[in-house]
Amino acid sequence: MTTLPTGIDSRLWFTLHTDSDRFYLTGNPDTFPGRMSAFDPRTQRGFCVSKHEIATCAPDAAAWIQGFLWGNLPARPRDAAGDLLADQHPRMRQWEQQCAHFLETGSWPVDQGERLGETSGDAAP
Repeated sequence: MTTLPTGIDSRLWFTLHTDSDRFYLTGNPDTFPGRMSAFDPRTQRGFCVSKHEIATCAPDAAAWIQGFLWGNLPARPRDAAGDLLADQHPRMRQWEQQCAHFLETGSWPVDQGERLGETSGDAAP
């Protein structure tokens, strides 16, 4: 069994599609929403990973990842006046689809609309 440095939780292991060795989630690297910090015990180095890169993981890691992604969701879109858009507004529906994609993959689909964190500028109907 590999000895992990202090502060790394052995229950938060995962494997990658490209490597069957175990790696460990360690936190938020503050790079892009959805990116997670991880630790490689072989090299004793950290790296960043997204959910779509993970092949298998421990149940605790799966719960941690989902909580992490939910916590990284952007705020609901607002109109030019700063008011929340109505649930039926097309931009709101698009945001909901983007959120579903983000929770599934850990990547925000910026090519399908506005960048993360920008206001819509749309007038609510």
